Amino acid sequence: MIFEDNHNWDAFSLTHKDIFRDVEIKEINKMMSCKDENRSFFIKFKSG
Repeated sequence: MIFEDNHNWDAFSLTHKDIFRDVEIKEINKMMSCKDENRSFFIKFKSG
């Protein structure tokens, strides 16, 4: 994911922290954590 490559998000958010609203940071962190296996998920499949 482009946000994680070379710690792009970490570097960008630290450098530009004054331009982000709290909700934007929260949503980006939520998006980045979607690959965490500890989070809930579901698998949809079609049978037959």
